Amino acid sequence: MPLFRDRVSIKDVAQAAQVSRSTAQYALSGGGRISEKTRQRVREVARELGYRPNRLASGLRRQRSSTVGVVVTTINSPVFSAVVDGIQQVVEAHDYIPLLGCSQGDPTQEVRMVEALLASRVDGLIVLPAHPHENTAYYQNLLAEGVSLVFVVRRMPEVSADSVCNDNEQSGYLCARHLAKLGRKHLAFLTSRALLECSSAIQERLVGCNRALAELSLPPAELVGPDYPHVEPGEQFAFEVVTDCLRSELTFDGLVAAHDGLAYGALGALAQAGVAVPGQVSVVGCDDLYPSAFWNPPLTTIRQQAEQIGAQAARLLFENLQYQGKQPLAPRRVQLQPTLIVRGSCGAVPQVTNPKGGDAR
Repeated sequence: MPLFRDRVSIKDVAQAAQVSRSTAQYALSGGGRISEKTRQRVREVARELGYRPNRLASGLRRQRSSTVGVVVTTINSPVFSAVVDGIQQVVEAHDYIPLLGCSQGDPTQEVRMVEALLASRVDGLIVLPAHPHENTAYYQNLLAEGVSLVFVVRRMPEVSADSVCNDNEQSGYLCARHLAKLGRKHLAFLTSRALLECSSAIQERLVGCNRALAELSLPPAELVGPDYPHVEPGEQFAFEVVTDCLRSELTFDGLVAAHDGLAYGALGALAQAGVAVPGQVSVVGCDDLYPSAFWNPPLTTIRQQAEQIGAQAARLLFENLQYQGKQPLAPRRVQLQPTLIVRGSCGAVPQVTNPKGGDAR
């Protein structure tokens, strides 16, 4: 038995279904004015024959590859994975294929990934940038060349491209205001040097946190973590940072973690030191990862619409592709609203607070 069989052509499908070649093409592409009965019969014949469209030939005719390049900093993050899921759903609904690259948080590697995807003739790019400024000139040049580009999760403020993100400033604002309303007056903001330097999302969360405190005439949050060596900003990092803080003269009665993983480490350090949560210190995270509801105590956190963020980024990209070669669309900055999920780690009655400040139970 031969390893490879001859490729089934659209002509073969048309002959087997006893229709014209153009009718077969319309039936498989979803276009044309043909009956649903004929469309289903042609598709059934195509499945039986093992027909697979020649995307390369089709792309050359349309001058499109039917692929979209996606670059993220890591695939280990549940949030980023959900964003990619959202992208994939919309991309596949347009009969396109996503091609994924990972920069490992390195701006130089990010450029290599983008260049490799462009060499593969992707029709557009969705990028989660590793740094808000380092590749500014590079992306400005791509846009000038007519490349369709959307940033996702994080923004690059100096690049005139579409972006879709969580409203991160509002996330920080909700966290700090909630803690302050519970009577917490000395907040700490837990992050790492890498996150604070490289993530526009974390920078904006800190801005929102301090804006809420200023409105209530409270001092800005004490930054904890950025003066530590450049290490992976996860649970172990947070455990060590908070343990050291508890040994020092730094005092805080509320802690806002830049993401839930940091909050987990902080809760572990506080428990080991015998600090009661929420009795002595209230803790709030960001992202609402799955374990957060089952932690001890359950973690108050910010829920962001990660999958919807990815889906909206893909929709913007396809809108841009429709306008390619025409008057370009003005850059759009889309921000999806976060939700505060109140649980046991802050000492308040569990509830869900919407972005306007009301309660949605």
